Amino acid sequence: MKSVIAFLLFSITTFAGAEIRKWTSFPGSSMNAELIEFRNRVVSSKSSSGKRMILNINQLVVEDQVYLENWPITNKLDHAKKPFIKKNETEISLCKRITVDDSDPVGNLYKREELIVSTPFNQPTPLIYKGLINDWKVGKGAWRVESGVLHGDELPDDKHASSCTFRLEATDLIIQAQFKLGTAKLVSFGCRDNVPPNLHLARTFVSPDSIWIQTMSGIAKTTKSQKLVTHKALIDPNSWHHILIEILGGHYRVTLGNHIVEARHERFKDAKGIIALITKGTGAQFKNISIWRAKENL
Repeated sequence: MKSVIAFLLFSITTFAGAEIRKWTSFPGSSMNAELIEFRNRVVSSKSSSGKRMILNINQLVVEDQVYLENWPITNKLDHAKKPFIKKNETEISLCKRITVDDSDPVGNLYKREELIVSTPFNQPTPLIYKGLINDWKVGKGAWRVESGVLHGDELPDDKHASSCTFRLEATDLIIQAQFKLGTAKLVSFGCRDNVPPNLHLARTFVSPDSIWIQTMSGIAKTTKSQKLVTHKALIDPNSWHHILIEILGGHYRVTLGNHIVEARHERFKDAKGIIALITKGTGAQFKNISIWRAKENL
């Protein structure tokens, strides 16, 4: 169920038009297309060949975002009188900050290639402190699988966040999963590089009030990290949330419900050797985790 908290006025519009213009998405893919609809910050367009493109406004370059945000309401209403317009709606709503909803993320910026792993966590286990758990590997903390859900708890004696990892060989990735914070302070989705001892590379963190991305290097006591971007969002700890993480070249993008957070760094370009599920505190849960190789979605 989607949940929305409204505080401050912001315009959300729907409009369509026959103007053909060039649209450019990160990381530079372009298409000449007609704007079909712009509703709730989702852009739908169609090329002269009939190819459809559906993107969140944040996936477009700044020039295109400005074009959409500054489209005059009078122009939208004028277009509504023309025969090629099938639908036009203008809505004014109040929205400063909205809670993350529990729906699937809107589209992919990059294309899914080979599926590396898809884990439904359908093999129940007792508590595991070290070793394999449904093809993943427990390194820190206490983990178990129950009723299709992976539970991960931090152990105070470890003096380290809990960690459950999957080994692979890939550079550009798409990671999709569902998680529930529960009583945990945060959950994190981490990447380590493919050179032993597999140094830290990047992480997405999610807490009850924030989503952030950081780049990393080193391992254990030599670990260094740099927070690149923080996005404030209200995340219901008692609901399941869909998360989509896309890494291609130096671009790292997270879609969580209706929020998109992205960053760029040279470290993201390095080959990945380990994906990690990390929890701080107790009560975090994961399910339906899939990882694909990715390539640019032209």
